[in-house]
Amino acid sequence: RSLRGWALACLLGSAAWAQNLGSNPSLNSGSQTITSSNTFAGTFSVNNATLYLGTNFTTPASASFAFTGSGSYLSYNIGSTPFTLSLPIGTSLTRSGAGGTTYVYDNLNNSGSVTVSGGALQFQSGTTFTNNSGATTTVTGSGSTLYLIGLINAGTLAVDTNGTLQLAGSFTTPNLGSFTTASGGAVRLTGSLDNSNSTLSLPAGSALTLAGGTITGGNITSSALALSTSAGTLDGATVNGNLSVGTSQVVTLKNSGAGATGTTTVNAGTLYLATNLTALANSAYVFTGGSSYLSYNVGSTPFTFSLPATTSLTRSGAGGTTY
Repeated sequence: RSLRGWALACLLGSAAWAQNLGSNPSLNSGSQTITSSNTFAGTFSVNNATLYLGTNFTTPASASFAFTGSGSYLSYNIGSTPFTLSLPIGTSLTRSGAGGTTYVYDNLNNSGSVTVSGGALQFQSGTTFTNNSGATTTVTGSGSTLYLIGLINAGTLAVDTNGTLQLAGSFTTPNLGSFTTASGGAVRLTGSLDNSNSTLSLPAGSALTLAGGTITGGNITSSALALSTSAGTLDGATVNGNLSVGTSQVVTLKNSGAGATGTTTVNAGTLYLATNLTALANSAYVFTGGSSYLSYNVGSTPFTFSLPATTSLTRSGAGGTTY
């Protein structure tokens, strides 16, 4: 009986040891799978390697994940749907190192901190990044990018020092929450934002850049929107205030309600119509600069831009032409 007891104790001790990955584990090539039965202390470093989740996984207290290298992965290898990596309060995940990308195929539920300070943290199709109340997500430094497909944000989300947050999937304004941009940081919408029955408003000095994406419905505080040379569409979305379409910038207005309530200034930029459109009451359109355009980008026949009473369109500035 004592021999069997000794053997059982050894077996249990061996199993417990196998589940503990020790302090500061590292993965520098190949792949490793972790499950809810694993634990570790310190920082789990993944450099040019693949970390698989075999189950949903909650990061141990005070621990962290650090991803680096030209190509590293957080993925799953069981089933056909992503698992969720949870970061409790006091834990963190970082992506650092210029020029590389960490590809994320799992969901991330953040109650701690996420920092991208070099390279890209790129979430893939079917994933959601949740930034809970009290959590912090920071994208900082030139060349640093956080690429999201799905977002639920109730925490602090800051993009600064030429960092980029790219919103490439389908989002809603309530789930977008609030964020700040500073010192050249940008949040770029290349996907779609459902702003129906909502008002997109951001802290002073911060803006959402329309970069090929579409905002549908609702209202937008004028200071919360920036345009780009990558175009973008306001589909029934109303800008409360003025709208500036600068040099080589492009914006498309589509469906009733699209446009600005104040003055839309097109200075060497392009204003496209995707449907017949009536200018909003009391609004004004000013075309200026060397070459500016009022055109259409759907179909092969022109649309009609209607100017009701109390609205206006002017061309100003010597030497230029509006086509």
